[in-house]
Amino acid sequence: MSHFIREVHGPGNADTIRLLNSQDELFPPLTNRHLLTGFWWLAFDEYKTPIAFAGMVPNHPHDSWYLKRCYVAPWARGHGLQRKLLRLREVKASELGIRQLVGECPAGSQSETNFVKAEYERVDPEQKWGAPDSVYFSKRIKPRIS
Repeated sequence: MSHFIREVHGPGNADTIRLLNSQDELFPPLTNRHLLTGFWWLAFDEYKTPIAFAGMVPNHPHDSWYLKRCYVAPWARGHGLQRKLLRLREVKASELGIRQLVGECPAGSQSETNFVKAEYERVDPEQKWGAPDSVYFSKRIKPRIS
């Protein structure tokens, strides 16, 4: 499957991001507030149809950023898109001098497998924010050396 990924402006692509977000019953709706900060990516197939999205937003008050969602359409899975989107967010974080990324996902999911493959450390936060079956991950990001 041929695809391409672009970093996009969240508010300017809100309808597309919200449509993809609504395809996963585990994701709560995204509001304008969610899209105003951070960075967003969309993946498209060879026909320029959106097939995936991912975000990265500040995690206040801590010095880390949150991996805000990652969705890949069912027919586009199995081609490494989620891992590519994860890696692009790591590169962006490194460029910006962000030192840590955190995320969560359902236990036993492909997302959990991808976090592990990408060398994220499983953590047990004091204040859990995800669903009851969520697992949590963190990764230290090396700053980009110019």
